[in-house]
Amino acid sequence: MKQKTVRFYDDAPDDMSALKILNECRKYGFSSARELVIAAINRYAQGDNTSYLGINSKDIDELSDKIVKKLKNMNVTISSDCGLTEEKNNENGTDNNENYQKAISFMDTL
Repeated sequence: MKQKTVRFYDDAPDDMSALKILNECRKYGFSSARELVIAAINRYAQGDNTSYLGINSKDIDELSDKIVKKLKNMNVTISSDCGLTEEKNNENGTDNNENYQKAISFMDTL
């Protein structure tokens, strides 16, 4: 058996976030913190950064499709370079700036 010590500093938000996930390892489908750490390290080393902690590329694709659908319902145009532009008027004839700001706020919460 080999042993490694990892320190999580109270004044480092990233450390505390990682420690919280580690402490909730069962929530992520692992039976121990050790299993979660080993899986995360191995997947990261293999370049599979999108599939650790229960997030895989299929989930990301589904999420992006839902975001696009939501933005279209809010009358926000998505350009081919993934930039957002607001339309001048929506169906109600009101200013779309509010809808645009809501879309940006929604994306900031992700």
